[in-house]
Amino acid sequence: MRSSVLVALGAATLATAGCQFYSYVSSAGDLGIDCFKDTEIKAALPSTEASKSAPVAVLVHGYTATTYETNYAAEFLKKRGYIVSQVMMGAHGTNLVDFSKSTWRIWAEPVATEYNRLTAAGYQNVSLLTVSTGGPVAMELYAEGKFNPPPKRISMVAPILDFADKLSGAAGLLKALGAVNSPSKNSGSSKCHWYSDRPIDAVLQLVDLTEVMKGRLRGTINLPPDLKIQIFQSLRDKTVDPLSAQIWANGLKGGMVSVTMVDSDFHVPIGPEFIDDSGKNTWTDADRATRDRILEQVAAGNRP
Repeated sequence: MRSSVLVALGAATLATAGCQFYSYVSSAGDLGIDCFKDTEIKAALPSTEASKSAPVAVLVHGYTATTYETNYAAEFLKKRGYIVSQVMMGAHGTNLVDFSKSTWRIWAEPVATEYNRLTAAGYQNVSLLTVSTGGPVAMELYAEGKFNPPPKRISMVAPILDFADKLSGAAGLLKALGAVNSPSKNSGSSKCHWYSDRPIDAVLQLVDLTEVMKGRLRGTINLPPDLKIQIFQSLRDKTVDPLSAQIWANGLKGGMVSVTMVDSDFHVPIGPEFIDDSGKNTWTDADRATRDRILEQVAAGNRP
């Protein structure tokens, strides 16, 4: 009797999650894994002693994305005198099998490697600009002492902690009930820049990363007084629970921590504009103005 109740409960849970998690992987043509053309874009090393003092920004994209997600921000900062590196997180932009077997620590490795390459080369003012999952990835590297020397400026856009979609946080239960994948077929200009399938094991890694970071924040992360952290969070984000911004602010002690709540529906309000399958640009002038305001604050805040 008990087992039948559990089976019924499991079926009901998967039915509830049916729009998000499935017990199959979509067909090969929908995977979006054969057309990635985005690569890690590394900054040139300093050519003179004077260039070592130039502002440098390491840009880190989000979960299932590629460097395409940070392209607009990169060009914006370059026009304001920045040297920019666009890091591809580990196992991203590769085939789906490798991605599904990866861990969040593998995702983080290229971020630390690129930051430390730049500081070792002599750059004196290296900051980080992160999107979504790039936020907890960078902050976990910071907390573990993997940046040498540690940065003095970190800007995070929609740094994920709690999910707006609460089913994602229950990925472990969903896997036990048979879910293996969260298909989200890309369309328009999103094709070839994000995974269309999101394997349950990769979702579990994301959940683990957020739980590790929330644990650190509950114990507080003590910051040096000269570390400036900017947090930007959309008010109507459908991926990250906007209350995450307050959890970050409460757990980061010391330093100069600012939180800006952004009047936007976008998860990544500094991202590239979306062109749908009909060729229509779905961004408005107000969206573009919001994006530029955020990046102006990043550019100003990350100067020495």
